[in-house]
Amino acid sequence: MFMEEININFKQINEGFLRMFGTWVQTILKAMFGGNSIPLTVRGTRNQVESFSKVLNSEKKYMEAWHQYGLDSPATYQSKFALNRAISEFERKTTLKWPFH
Repeated sequence: MFMEEININFKQINEGFLRMFGTWVQTILKAMFGGNSIPLTVRGTRNQVESFSKVLNSEKKYMEAWHQYGLDSPATYQSKFALNRAISEFERKTTLKWPFH
């Protein structure tokens, strides 16, 4: 299936970027869970790109733990804690709010 490339550039944040950011993240996460690949370009400082990658992976791990163990599991709590840390780091390095809390 052809999908238009997603271009995320943390150095060019504007109103259009902010409007689309949550949709882009949602699309990326759906692709990660579906085992699909999507054309994606992420630009910014090394710290911004690394923190974006880390928060996406942490979000995926949390959702997998939630699905596998339920919300009351220690493994799920641990994944949520790691996700919250990754979100804080992302928000600090990009000055953007993570769209899913």
